[in-house]
Amino acid sequence: EEEYLSVPEFIRLMDQIYEDTYFKTEGYILRDGEDYEGNPQYYLYPSEEAYKENKYNKIELQFPEAQYHLAGKEVVIIGNPDINAFHESLQNCSIVEEK
Repeated sequence: EEEYLSVPEFIRLMDQIYEDTYFKTEGYILRDGEDYEGNPQYYLYPSEEAYKENKYNKIELQFPEAQYHLAGKEVVIIGNPDINAFHESLQNCSIVEEK
């Protein structure tokens, strides 16, 4: 009804959008270092060949629990975007399918 949102309404709406929006994507997982808690840090690349060509074309993956032994697998992942990330990142990730 109104022509604008207040700042608090905008922030609430954006938070809701990020919490309720999930993306399903597939690619090649590689481990690269550790997160702040010492758990393996994983990134999703379009393919192994794409990783070799451009190491910056990736999505950071954040899982609710520490994951191990994912590196080198082709997978389908679902997760929601991380509003606080410095680059493309999915949080609350789950592996839907291993290829």
